[in-house]
Amino acid sequence: MASACNSRWIFLIMLFLVVRSFAQSETYSINVEGKEINCKKCPPGHRVAKDCGLGSDTDCTSCEDGTYMDFPTDLRKCLTCRKPCGLHEVETAPCIPTVNRECLCKDNAYQLDGECMPHRQCPLGQGVYKTGTNMSNVLCKRCIHGYFSDVISSTATCKRHTNCIGNNLSVREFGNGTADNVCGPRPVKSLLQPGQEQQNIQNLTPDSTDKNSNESRCLQECSHNSLCLNTQTVSTIAVVLVLLLTLCVTGWSMYIRKRKKLKKHVADLTQVDKHWKFMNRETGTKRNALHVVANMIGKDWTKLLGELGYTKDWRTIQVENKYVYDQALEGLRMWTQWEEKSSLVLLKQAAKAIDRNDIYEALDSLTDETTKTAHKEKKDTTTILPCVRERKLSFGVTSNIGHQHLKKPLLQSNAIAGEINED
Repeated sequence: MASACNSRWIFLIMLFLVVRSFAQSETYSINVEGKEINCKKCPPGHRVAKDCGLGSDTDCTSCEDGTYMDFPTDLRKCLTCRKPCGLHEVETAPCIPTVNRECLCKDNAYQLDGECMPHRQCPLGQGVYKTGTNMSNVLCKRCIHGYFSDVISSTATCKRHTNCIGNNLSVREFGNGTADNVCGPRPVKSLLQPGQEQQNIQNLTPDSTDKNSNESRCLQECSHNSLCLNTQTVSTIAVVLVLLLTLCVTGWSMYIRKRKKLKKHVADLTQVDKHWKFMNRETGTKRNALHVVANMIGKDWTKLLGELGYTKDWRTIQVENKYVYDQALEGLRMWTQWEEKSSLVLLKQAAKAIDRNDIYEALDSLTDETTKTAHKEKKDTTTILPCVRERKLSFGVTSNIGHQHLKKPLLQSNAIAGEINED
């Protein structure tokens, strides 16, 4: 295996030497009348016009303009010179019969894909971060705080702002990324006495007095791009802040009170619902009579409350509750708080009076024994009456006169009362 590898390397080396000697040879072979003869190659700057013969040498001719040949050749055409150098290139070697044209990028350009391109120019507010070369482009970077660049250039870097105070001057205009600081003389203090200065100010015209006072105040009290605040402005800001703080505290306290009141109202209604659960004869399960009516009554809940004698806060109930079921349930709950003698019997009578027999039959399926138990439990719940009466006052019941005026008689005549008693 080792001998095979060595022989292979020897063969390659010999082949390379043969090719190299053939390339560097000054002759080339041709076949003339069945015989192989060696012709002499044309020197650099020339090409073959006619091959040699049995009794003649190679006929060579000079390369035409725009062509060259820089080595001995047997070619019949010279090589084409490179095209003229471009705008951003400089010619280092002209095109002659023995040399090709050579170009080099100028100092403000770099080579890209075989062509010379101009260096990048950094815009305003940016300076050169890395200078360009003949092979690389310029890199730009934004000027940081305290520096500026007010020119578009491929060589200029960011410059530091002028130190006006260090030069015993004042800053008239502060610089930015594209402009320098504008310096000016410092204001000169007056050498006059206080009385003389006041007298000179009074002798001036009103326009000149206002102008000079404004300029003096701005130069002495305010710096560039700052806000002059006097005592009146500070007082106004303080008053506005106090008013905003007061409004925030008041609104938050009102929200807390309203939330507590709502929680108490919901707790009272939940406590009321506990005393309206009755046993169903058919299923033997307990059902809430108020929920049964609210689920079946639909838009007739206003008629039912009117028949029960409760006509308060209907608009409030409709606004605060989106669905009809919630409106009816809220109205019935309010009726139970407003009417101290509310009962299942009165609810059944009112349902029959407005021709809602379906509701009457659903309520009639509840047992009388459970009704009596509910009445007994209701008499024992004296602890919630203060909350109920407080809720009545919060919805506008302010006197017994208003209470009697709004309460509608449940039975319109003795005949209707007798009919209900028979049922």
